[in-house]
This record gives sequence, C-alpha cells and structure tokens, in this order.
Amino acid sequence: TEAAPAQYQFKHLSFQEGLYAEHLLLLVTSLTPPNGNGWPGWASDKTASEFLNNRYMNNTCRIAAGHLGALLAKQRPDWDFRQDPLTPNGRSALWYVTDDNDQVQMINVSNNDVGSDDVPGIHKTVTTCSNLHRLDLSENELVKLTLIPSQWSMLCDALAANSTLTDLNLNKNRLGATGVRTAARALRSCIGLKRLGFSYNEPGVEHSLADLLRLHPALTSIELVEALDRHLPSRSKDDIGRALLENKAKTLGFLHCDTFVLSEETTHLTWPKEAST
Repeated sequence: TEAAPAQYQFKHLSFQEGLYAEHLLLLVTSLTPPNGNGWPGWASDKTASEFLNNRYMNNTCRIAAGHLGALLAKQRPDWDFRQDPLTPNGRSALWYVTDDNDQVQMINVSNNDVGSDDVPGIHKTVTTCSNLHRLDLSENELVKLTLIPSQWSMLCDALAANSTLTDLNLNKNRLGATGVRTAARALRSCIGLKRLGFSYNEPGVEHSLADLLRLHPALTSIELVEALDRHLPSRSKDDIGRALLENKAKTLGFLHCDTFVLSEETTHLTWPKEAST
C-alpha cells in the first residue's frame, strides 16, 4: 500500500528460509572483501559457531550450501570450533556450507563430539573442498565409528582420495588396531599429507602404521605418543624406526613420541635413562 510496504507470511517455513538464503547470499556478497569488511555473523569463530548452532539457520545453510560457505571463507579461510564447539545442528550446518567449497583452508572440530551422523558430511567436505589444507578431528572418540566398519571406511576412503590436505590431526580417538589399520592404509594414498597427529589411538602391534611411514611419499612429521606401553609396545617402535629409515622419499624427519621429541625447533636430544636400547 501507499502507507507501508507489503509483508508476506508463508504457510511453510521452507519458503521463508529459501528467501532468507537468497537475501543472505546477497548480503554476504556485498560485504565480502574487497567489497566490504565482511559479514558480522562470521567475524570470529564464536559468531560463526552461534550462526551455525542456530537451528533456524540449518535449512538456510542447506539451501545456500557451498556458495555461501565459499563467500564466508573468503572473509576468513580458517575455521576453528575447538573453543566454540558446535551442536549436532551446528555440525550439520557446517557440512552444508563446506560442500563443494573451494575457499575454506582449515577446519578444526576437535573435541566437538563428531559421530556417525557427521560421516556423510565429512566425506563430502574432504572430497569436494579443493583448497582444504588442514583438518583437525582430534579428541572425538572416533573409535565409535569403527564399531560400524562401513562408517569408518567411508571417512577413510575420503581421506585416501584427497590430494590437498597437508595437516591432519587424529590424536586421542582410541581407534584401536582395527581403526588404525583402516586409517593407515587409506592415508598412504593421501599424497599431499605432510604432518600427521596419530597419538593415543592404541595401535598395539598393527603393522600398517609402520607401512604408512615406510611408503608415504610426502610425510615430514608425525606424532605418535601413547600413555601405556601395551598400546605401542617395543616391537612396534622397532618396526616404526626401521620404516623411517627405509622411507625412499627421505622426507620424514620429525617425530614426536613418548620417548623424545624431534621437531623443527629441536636443537638437541635428551635420551631418557628408562628408555630401552
């Protein structure tokens, strides 16, 4: 009318969410650098977490998908949700906006209770994000995925097919020998991987871990720490040591284990008296 603009109320919420998705895409586009200073809703990991955790935004993220995610990643390419964790709804929204997202470079969902419902989303993220370099899945008790082999295999298959990841953190997931075997075999094909966190996964005497270190063409650094000797016995440590020497690429030069740390910053080594010789 002449007195006020028209207002519409749709019977189905999905219509409103679709219109809001279109509005959000236009808004974020107008604010994405160099056009502006960025959308305030993605100004920090905290505000990003709040946006994704809003259950009313879930369908909006599904509709806008990687198009929205790529715009948000142009604003901030590194997304760290360890200190500002995501709810199940938030993780679902995250996987929507990382589907075929060619701008995001780092995703940290450490200690975010990642579970079986997240596997399809992680699979799409790892296989379609062409600039994803760093992924942190540590401290998520991913051992529960190994109870249904198809779920753990689906995630590991995505890692195997990835060629952009350089840093992968799988620390503190208690994968056990079976989970370690599947992951280690898959990571042999993750050809761009340079740094791997694989501590506290209780591999035991699983030989595939040593095979990974023997055959991988690009690894430069690995973290292998276990709380108990039975989780990585001396026999396995010997196998790992031989594997490091036999690696033909000769790039794996840094190791963090329960006996010593040899890193880029190391200037000298102190060998513990209680260490076996």
